[in-house]
Amino acid sequence: MHWIIYHIIKLILILTLPFIVLVRGSVYIHQNYDPGARLSIIAGVAITAVLLFIYIVVLHSKVSGKVSGSKSIKSKAVVSLLLVVGFAIHSLYFISGTNFKNPELKTEIRTLNPILRLAVGTLVMVDREAVITDANRVPEDYRKMGLKTNKSSLHYKQEDGYAYAIDLRVRGKNELRNKLTQWYFDWMGFNTLRHGGTADHLHVSLPCHYRKGSI
Repeated sequence: MHWIIYHIIKLILILTLPFIVLVRGSVYIHQNYDPGARLSIIAGVAITAVLLFIYIVVLHSKVSGKVSGSKSIKSKAVVSLLLVVGFAIHSLYFISGTNFKNPELKTEIRTLNPILRLAVGTLVMVDREAVITDANRVPEDYRKMGLKTNKSSLHYKQEDGYAYAIDLRVRGKNELRNKLTQWYFDWMGFNTLRHGGTADHLHVSLPCHYRKGSI
């Protein structure tokens, strides 16, 4: 029984590791080197493509019993890169309309920092019922909600033109699923806060160099 559990956990880790490396790697580069959102994601894509390339080479070797030649190595490297780039583009730009509270948010999401968009896009591929309830805000939005204006809010566009925070619906969802969602963002290096405000929701933000300490 323990042998079966071990191999199931091992298989899950192997399958999910490229996605973890892509998102966590992008966040790590952003936090430690701050080259900008796009370059951080490009670095995350490059690291993940190398990992996927290793997967493909090892799998091919085990299945065929042969060591890949130089031409085969090059084609595997290209395939690995194209797969990761394709996944990143899909996560960034093709989040379904059903994952937004209202149609306006689908346009608003483009103002969200791409690293956070990448993480959210990856999440909704696993949790199709995830719903984004808020993204970019202006000070007037807080007053409309009957809340005190938050001058350090990461929902505001920062100097680079991106908002750094997003809210996700938790109401009406299984608490285990809500916890797993929060843990996912925590593990990936984001800040999370479960709070009420106008309604119970999960606040997720990317650490921002313009407003250090803000969440």
